[in-house]
Amino acid sequence: GKIKVHFIKMNNYFLIKFSDDGRGIDAEKVRRKALEKNLKSKKELGNMKNSELTNLIFLSGFSTKDTVTDISGRGVGMDAVREEVERLGGNISVSTKVDKGTEFLIKLPILN
Repeated sequence: GKIKVHFIKMNNYFLIKFSDDGRGIDAEKVRRKALEKNLKSKKELGNMKNSELTNLIFLSGFSTKDTVTDISGRGVGMDAVREEVERLGGNISVSTKVDKGTEFLIKLPILN
């Protein structure tokens, strides 16, 4: 697989774009795991678009792993990334296509 990282400087902020050519994020698996972990109700999940489901990976406690190891499955990771990006005054988004890949876009202000 390939992972690409691009840095783009704009006027008062910069973008960091991470993309891969992997499996992508399975929105239905995200829906099932969010329901299993009681992070969202069945009604809430039923009304969500795939792009909204994909963004659930940023919830604290969320993981699609069935088993917990020393490095994955604990639901700590993407929520910590989001928190840090937001603490710096930025935002993060994710877009994905199954069997095509995933892209994360982080927008951060330039600090003086």
